[in-house]
Amino acid sequence: MRTSKHELARIHQGLTRAACEVPYYPRWDGYIASERDAKRDPTPVPAGLFARLVRYARSLGYPVHVRHTSDELGALGHTLVGRGGVIDIAADMNEAARCRVLIHEIGHALTRGYLTHIGGDRFEEVAVESSSAIVCGTLGISNGVFATRFCAVQSRQDPYMMAAAQPFAVELAQVILKGIGHEVTA
Repeated sequence: MRTSKHELARIHQGLTRAACEVPYYPRWDGYIASERDAKRDPTPVPAGLFARLVRYARSLGYPVHVRHTSDELGALGHTLVGRGGVIDIAADMNEAARCRVLIHEIGHALTRGYLTHIGGDRFEEVAVESSSAIVCGTLGISNGVFATRFCAVQSRQDPYMMAAAQPFAVELAQVILKGIGHEVTA
C-alpha cells in the first residue's frame, strides 16, 4: 500500500476540526467512556497488522504483552512503563482497539519525551494521539470518537495546539507507517 504525506495531513485536519467542535466538559473524563466504546468497535483490521505492530515495538526495545483485564491495568486498559519498558495491553480489548492503543504507545516510544519538552505533557499526548488517528485512518481502522475526544480534552479544544501538533503528528505517523512496511510518498 502507498499513501501520500498530503493525505496524512488531510486526516489530521479532519481530526482538528472534530476535536474543536466536540462538546467539551472539563470535569468529564472523555477517555474512559470512549475507551469503553472502542473496545466494542467491530472495525475489521488488516490481516497481520497487530503482529507487525508488535514486531515494530520490539525492534524499538519495547516488549508487548497482551494480558490481564482492563480493570487490572486501569481505566485506559494499557500502560507504557518508561524507557525500555513494557507495553501492556488488556486481553479483553478487541483487535481494532489493541492496534489503536499499540500505535499510540509506539508513538510515545518514538518520541521518548521529546515532545513533552517542547510543549508539555498535553502537547505530547495530542501529537501522539493525532499520529495514531492518522495511522488508523490510513489503514482503515476506525478511531470512533476516541481520538476526537482524547484530543479535545488534552488540547482543551485549542486549535493552535492542534495546529502546532500537526507537523509532529504527520511525521510520527509517517515513521510508524514505514516501520510496519507501509509506503509513504512525498
